[in-house]
Amino acid sequence: ALALNAGDTAAAVAALERATRLAPNDSAKLKTYVQALIRQAREAGGSANDSIYAKAAEAGRNLAARDGSYDNLLLLGEVQLGAKQYEAAVATFGQASAKNASDWLPGFYAGQAQTAVQKYTEAEASLKRALEKASRSEDKARIYRQLGFVYEKQKNLAAAKGAYQSAGDGSAVDEAAA
Repeated sequence: ALALNAGDTAAAVAALERATRLAPNDSAKLKTYVQALIRQAREAGGSANDSIYAKAAEAGRNLAARDGSYDNLLLLGEVQLGAKQYEAAVATFGQASAKNASDWLPGFYAGQAQTAVQKYTEAEASLKRALEKASRSEDKARIYRQLGFVYEKQKNLAAAKGAYQSAGDGSAVDEAAA
């Protein structure tokens, strides 16, 4: 954890991997390990992050099996999304939503996963549910941007422009109009 906080992600991942092998029932260490893997994947970028996210998804499944809390399910869904395990991510976000029905994040992330597998009708429904639950303008803007993208894929350009306008994304409005 110290290495992670100091920005030495590679050392943190190696140390946390050993720590989770030595203390396999320590959920806190396992959660920190998953978070370190996420950071490592984001830093690696491109196709190099695929195997890192797959490793994180395995660790995340172990964590959620031990402690199926909302936070752990959300973390598992995030790494499944990164690992391109989209159908599993949608199911996990559904479980997370059942634990905290008032939060917008599970619906938003489920909408992203559904978009990735071209299930635009389902993505639209998930994003609209997320929009109903979001209270902060920044969160609503994120949802509207994703919704605009979904509408574009559905060839509903008027709705896409409206969503992008609601997001405050003028350049996306212009692109949707072109």
